[in-house]
This record gives sequence, C-alpha cells and structure tokens, in this order.
Amino acid sequence: MEVMRPAGIWAAETYGKKATRWGNENAGIELPSGDRWLIHAANDSAGVGYSVSMVFVDEAWKVKRTVVDDSLAPTMAERNQPQLWLVSTAGDSTSDLMTAYRQRALDRLEADDPGSVLLLEWSAPAEADPNQVETWKYASPEWNDKRETFLRQQWSNIEESAWRREYLNQWVIRSDHWLRDNQWKGTLDPTIDLPSDGLWNVAIESDFDGMGHAVAIAARTDDYFVIRVTTHRTIREVDERLAEIRAEHPQLFVAVTPGYIDRLEQHFDELVGQREAAAATRNLLDLFDQKVIRHDGSQTLQEHFGNSTISRRQAGWVLTAPMGRGGVYAARAVMFALAQAAKTPRPVPMIRARRRA
Repeated sequence: MEVMRPAGIWAAETYGKKATRWGNENAGIELPSGDRWLIHAANDSAGVGYSVSMVFVDEAWKVKRTVVDDSLAPTMAERNQPQLWLVSTAGDSTSDLMTAYRQRALDRLEADDPGSVLLLEWSAPAEADPNQVETWKYASPEWNDKRETFLRQQWSNIEESAWRREYLNQWVIRSDHWLRDNQWKGTLDPTIDLPSDGLWNVAIESDFDGMGHAVAIAARTDDYFVIRVTTHRTIREVDERLAEIRAEHPQLFVAVTPGYIDRLEQHFDELVGQREAAAATRNLLDLFDQKVIRHDGSQTLQEHFGNSTISRRQAGWVLTAPMGRGGVYAARAVMFALAQAAKTPRPVPMIRARRRA
C-alpha cells in the first residue's frame, strides 16, 4: 500500500476519486484506459487469472519462491516486455526466492551475454568487520551524519545476526541450521591461499534445474583444507574454468556428477553421486566441527550452505536442498572436493640442507 500510495493520490486527483480504491480488500488503481494496479497478498493465488505486465514483489526475502515461479511468472508470458521486480533487504537461509534469483544474476555478471537481468545491490562484503563505520557505508546508497548517528545507536542495541541482515544487507544462516555461526566464523580466513604444490581436488556440481554450475577446489596443507568455489551459467563456462585451473596448477584430480559425462570437453577423473554424497557429508560435518576448513567468506558459498539441509536418503544422510528448492550446488561441489582432499596424504615435511663448498 505504501508503494502504491503516491500513485493512488495522483490517480484520484487526475481521474477522480473512483480511480483509486483504499482499504485492506480490493485496493488498487484503475484508469479509464482499463490499466490497473492491483495489490495482492504474496500467496499461491497471486496473479492467477490475470495477464500481468509488471510484478513488484516487496520484502521478497520472506516470499516463497513458488509464489513467483508457479503463480506470478506464468501470467507474464504473453505480455510485451514484462518486468519482475524483487525488492528486499537481506534475509536468512530460508529466503529461497531472493537467494536463487540473486545467484542467477551474479552468475551472469561476467558473461558475454548478461541477459535481461538488472542487479542493484548495496551490501557489505561477508568478511568485513560489522563494527566498523566503513563497513556500514557499503550497505547505504546514501551516507550522511544523521545516518551514521542512527546506526551507532542501533549497533549497541541490536543482535548481530539482525544487524547484518537489516543494516549490512548480508545474508545469514538461520539459528537452527546444521552449520553454526561459530563454525562458519571459526573457519573463515580471507588471507589464506591455495597451496602452490601438492594435489588440488576439483569437483563440479549443478543445480537441480541445470541452470547453474559450480567448480570447487579443495587442497590439503599441513594443518588445513583450503577451499575455493566459483559459479557459472553454462557448461562452456565450466570447461573454461577447468582450463584456467589446469593452466594454474598441473596436479589435479577432477570429480564430476553423472550429468556431465557427455557434456564436458575437459578431462575428469571420477564420477560421484548419491552413494559418495553420504560419506562426503559425514566428512564435511567432521571437518567443520574440527574447524580445519579454511574459506574466504564467499557470500555465494555462505548462501549455498545456508540454503542446504541434511536429509535422509537411500544412501544415508546427505547434504541437499529442502524439498522443492535448489541453490546448494556450490556447497555440494565443495563437499565432494573436500571428500577427495581428505583422502590425500598430508604433505611430508622436508628438510633441505646445502653443503658448504
């Protein structure tokens, strides 16, 4: 109603009071031309029965993805240049609508053909210190002394998870999630690099709808397992990423899921599936519990882990997405890469001596 209010006042002044309807039911605007602006609850009947040219989803972090994918999007199929707006602050790991659509947009940022998606975001990097004023500025499209004074007051009153969502626009993991905040923070190290020697274990996984792919690297050092992950839109981009990794590091072991058998041009060494996922999930839980993983705090990785759950499958308990959702393929790629890295022998310390002349 607040979004529509200025337009409603304009319509009433321009076309008469009957052009705008207020109230909790049937609120909206109807012009003499027949064009209408309707307000509807974000439920499974939203937009059904209409042909909609623009959908504006407010507070999208708490709207179910099925409302857009199954109810609203089909109504736009025959419209000329339809637009879908998702407007929101960040949410937690249950926000499957925003995380899925946002990830698709991020995957296209470096693509030759970016498509028809516009992404406007003000958010602090995942590794930024939430206590610093410079961090607060990342999530503020306009900054002034008044806003700084207000944020200083709020910082002393608000729990950190809520602060990150509301004022840093950072997606967080819900409190009852299998991956606890102290495990995530305890394994964060943006400064650590992949080792320059030894074996790099690479794993490739795709989203359940095939619209996204992830390439993960896990490498063992003396004390830690270092992980990195990238996401991609197409198989061609995956092939290009594998070629880049091979050029950077010669010792690789590449594992892929069965969907890539006849699609990848780059060489791979092993197939992994649900049977391997059960053992890989147990390994992942152990490594996080021991805090021997090191990651760079990637927002993509945090969101994909946040979207995930541990569910019972025929092969055992596995890392997967809640029923009817996706957006965990980067987490699963990391899981498979770590499982292979755990099999890699720990590097043997070397003593080098130089004989005197």
